[in-house]
Amino acid sequence: MTTLAHPLRVALMPRTARLSARATNAALVIVGVGFMSAMAQVAIQPAGWPVPITGQTLGMLLIGTSYGAGLGVSTLGAYLLIGALGAPIFSQGNSGFTALFGPTGGYLFGMLLASFAVGYLAERKWDSKVPTALLQMLIGEALIFIPGVLVLAASYHMGLGDAFYNGCVKFLGVEGIKIALAGTLLPGIWAALAKLRA
Repeated sequence: MTTLAHPLRVALMPRTARLSARATNAALVIVGVGFMSAMAQVAIQPAGWPVPITGQTLGMLLIGTSYGAGLGVSTLGAYLLIGALGAPIFSQGNSGFTALFGPTGGYLFGMLLASFAVGYLAERKWDSKVPTALLQMLIGEALIFIPGVLVLAASYHMGLGDAFYNGCVKFLGVEGIKIALAGTLLPGIWAALAKLRA
């Protein structure tokens, strides 16, 4: 049986089919930034919620895990930089340093941290089995929400309890769905690849 290389982007792009590593990685960063931008526009802001529900966190889990730590961080870093410089690619078309360093900026920087963590774990094959993939996604989500809640509390002068409720507890249901999606989709892809290359 063929041993599949990790992370997923390496397994999907056999070495013989790759362009130069630099050109390939540049193309993947562009694709990843575009994907994150599209997922950010999938946004709902319920009345009274200080933070919208978006597709960004799911996008980060998929990109970070599929790309690995180094390329995942590069892609999320490029996404944050391009958005900060004025491209309307953050949630609900927001952009600029005001958005990056505003009340919800902690979630954006958390995604940068999380992209490294889930990518690092993917390089150690956590995403190939459902139990470890689910734990991997949970770790990624925690790294997004910890700085997100802290910045939210500081920005709105909330107590940590209020910030935790408004910036985390309200999202548990939808984020649980995202964890389940990513944590089952990626192992499913690995299983399909293993069958194809057996």
